[in-house]
Amino acid sequence: MDNYDNYNSRDYNDDRYERDWQDGSGGGYDYDGYDDYDRYGNYEGHDEAPRSDERYDDDYDNDGEREYDPEYEEYVREQIARAKLRREKADQLARDRLHAKMVMAAAGVIIISLIIMVIVNASGDKEPQGTYTGESSSQQVQAAPAEDTESSEAEDNESSSQSENSDIYKGQATGHQLVTKDGITYVDGIMIVNKTFSLPSDYDPGLNSEVSEAFNSMAAQAWSDGITLWICSGYRSYDEQVTLFEQYASQRGLDEADAVSARPGHSEHQTGLCIDVNTTDFSFEGTAEANWLEQHCAEYGFIIRFPKGKEKITGYDYEPWHIRYVGIEAAQQMKASGKCLEEYLNVTSDYADSPGNEDFLKKYAQYADITPADSSAADYNTGSTDNAADYNYNDNTDAYYSDDYGYGDGYGY
Repeated sequence: MDNYDNYNSRDYNDDRYERDWQDGSGGGYDYDGYDDYDRYGNYEGHDEAPRSDERYDDDYDNDGEREYDPEYEEYVREQIARAKLRREKADQLARDRLHAKMVMAAAGVIIISLIIMVIVNASGDKEPQGTYTGESSSQQVQAAPAEDTESSEAEDNESSSQSENSDIYKGQATGHQLVTKDGITYVDGIMIVNKTFSLPSDYDPGLNSEVSEAFNSMAAQAWSDGITLWICSGYRSYDEQVTLFEQYASQRGLDEADAVSARPGHSEHQTGLCIDVNTTDFSFEGTAEANWLEQHCAEYGFIIRFPKGKEKITGYDYEPWHIRYVGIEAAQQMKASGKCLEEYLNVTSDYADSPGNEDFLKKYAQYADITPADSSAADYNTGSTDNAADYNYNDNTDAYYSDDYGYGDGYGY
């Protein structure tokens, strides 16, 4: 070895052996990336220079291994716990939201059900249009509340009403249940309106929705069979019937008006349960539409209200276009038996049997002495069977009735 200064301290200036001695103790090597030798020149290994990488900062030892740090471990555990807590809260929030949605959906169903019940109950109390839900004599008719009547017979006001029914309609509907409520009469649950039975002037239901649906179903089937049906005339109010009847009475007299038009309150059109189909002209008889209607209308709950051969019973001439809704079961029973509605319910249709007949005659006494002037009306009074001539007046003085209400033939039943 060259260049020894002394035993305890020697500097190797060679690039490969650079090292610094301190106090001759053999310690204090500089870590400069070169091979290391002891003081005698023996090789001891290779040390790298001190690390400056971020990985070997305070938390790491010289070998790059992480030193154990209790505070850091506690910090990591705390972060893990917080993440777990956040996840649990998120899961709980999701469950709460789902539960809230289920509760809201259930509440919505309950509220809708309650609204429907209120509407149904209100409709049942009002009994507006004779829709068919109640059950009486194997018929389903809403507007005839038999159960309500039975349960209320014990009440004084209903008892007096029943007594009144016995007086004003004595002898009617023998063997059947007759109920009059709010001026409307039902027999076995079927609303009855004809020359004997009337409706109050404030009864204004419009065309019944069930009737409209039944007719639409029937018209759809007819269309598939090559037949076209439509509503020529439906609901008619009390006031409209007054205008129609007084038109006839003023021109032809009371007797003639009674022959071709229903008195106010006695028209089935006011019930909202009847429809004139396609036309109100007698030429409708015998057409493919009239034949199809007569054959199939009972399948949809309708009857031909004034059938042929029953004129003396119904009080009206045959009208192949005039149908009345009574429900499918009752309609099919009437069709099978060949009975008209009056026969089926065992009631009359005669103004003489009407409780309001005398008052009506007094009110319209001014028309009693008027007689029809044209020959067509005279033909009717002499018993002519030419209905088209009798009722469809075509001369200049007695033109058939046609106004905004849509009646085009002189019939106002």
